[in-house]
Amino acid sequence: MFFSAYFDASLGDGITVVAGWLGTTVAWESFDVDWRILLAQYDVPYFHMREFAHSTGAFKEWKGHDGRRANFLRKAVDIIGRNATGSAV
Repeated sequence: MFFSAYFDASLGDGITVVAGWLGTTVAWESFDVDWRILLAQYDVPYFHMREFAHSTGAFKEWKGHDGRRANFLRKAVDIIGRNATGSAV
């Protein structure tokens, strides 16, 4: 069995946060398809939490659209939950 790991880092104000997810190669292939579909459904080219949280960049038009934001986040978490084996923080 082979596992792949993906990590993301956030830097700012003297704080560094690194988070990651583990999953099988098959699971990551499924994740990639599901993630691309999610982004296409919401017409965004990528997901960066920093932009999402502050309604900037690809998410600037989402400011004040709490239902849309909640639905997107719920679907994103569901995709991760279905495809990731565990988390590494």
